[in-house]
Amino acid sequence: MYIDLSVSRNFLFSERMKLQFRAEAFNLTNTKAFGLPNSNVSGGSRGVITSLAADPRIMQFCAEVQFLRNSLGHGCTRIRTDKKRLLVGVLSVCIRGQLSD
Repeated sequence: MYIDLSVSRNFLFSERMKLQFRAEAFNLTNTKAFGLPNSNVSGGSRGVITSLAADPRIMQFCAEVQFLRNSLGHGCTRIRTDKKRLLVGVLSVCIRGQLSD
């Protein structure tokens, strides 16, 4: 069984800009999933498992800046309480790496 984990934190700088920090781990417990054994009967390594069926533990850290715009438009003076926002741009930076035993 594989366990994936994601933890994020959002920071609102203004009504138009939001920053999100995110840490993600895939196969958190580093569970090994072995591949199929070698089925070549003429070779000297028949029945030997030489590969993994899944990736090892992978972790990544991301910072994402989101640029927002009010859905009412810039010139509108109507007051709304739900303030829907449209996403107009995203800048993401991620660092990803594998951890070995």
